[in-house]
Amino acid sequence: MSRLLKLKTLFLVINTQCNLSCAYCYYKLFPRKKSFIQITPEVIKKFFDLKGCIKNVSITGGEPLLNEDLLSYMEIARNIGAEVTISTNAILINQNLIDQLKQQGVNKIKMFISLDSLNPSYTLRGGKSKKIIQAIKMCIKNGFKVNICSVISTENIDEIFSLQSFCDRYNLKFWPQPVYIPNNKDLQYLSLKNIKDADWRKMIDCIPKKMERSPAANFIKKYYKMIIKNDFARDKACPFERESMIINIDGNILTCFYRKDSVIGNINNDVVLSEVLRRRRHKIRSLNCSGEQCFSLIA
Repeated sequence: MSRLLKLKTLFLVINTQCNLSCAYCYYKLFPRKKSFIQITPEVIKKFFDLKGCIKNVSITGGEPLLNEDLLSYMEIARNIGAEVTISTNAILINQNLIDQLKQQGVNKIKMFISLDSLNPSYTLRGGKSKKIIQAIKMCIKNGFKVNICSVISTENIDEIFSLQSFCDRYNLKFWPQPVYIPNNKDLQYLSLKNIKDADWRKMIDCIPKKMERSPAANFIKKYYKMIIKNDFARDKACPFERESMIINIDGNILTCFYRKDSVIGNINNDVVLSEVLRRRRHKIRSLNCSGEQCFSLIA
């Protein structure tokens, strides 16, 4: 099978509801203006007419743990031979939920947990750092593979190496990503673009020696190069589009979360995976649209 007919990750958005109210939330900044038919497990199951062509299904939201059909989505993903990732803020994680998830095969489930700060008083994610850290430790104790995703802004970039140290201590993979708030003037102070060039260079020069090749160090250097200096290979295929695809809550199938021209179908219209993978080959673009929102920063 051609590489372009395979996916490293399929992002499956199963709800927009959440139990937190983060200032920079995607669904706050990009609210849906039209009503839509929400996808169901039955529609997703019908969509998957192929097995073995998706390495990982990343179930996300909103907060996916609020969706009562979560286990059904997980079972569908496992039945097509995919690993399962759950992207969560971890607030709802308890032993009862962990026991239910373990029934789906603990060695095949990866928890992608959002943690922006180790400081309990950090408020941009609801002041829930202590609860999130407790949930992370519970997941580790129960044998789950845990990755940490941190939204980095001017409010917490000074913590990025503390977060890296936390991940190193527990042998967790760290995924820092930049905050993106294009349409809200009140939140522009959070953008990393506000940091002066000289301060970026100072940060790069002061990277701890033992962390020179860490995800935290790579993020700082990559953001400075791509966003501050606008230095990237525009003729290079976008790494996110090359390896990933999205099924949004309204059933739209996209190659990019932010590009409006990336829609290649809708699963509510009886389209199937094999057809979409063939269409996708013509949607992969170069990196000329790279920005703070771009997943190529963390790919």
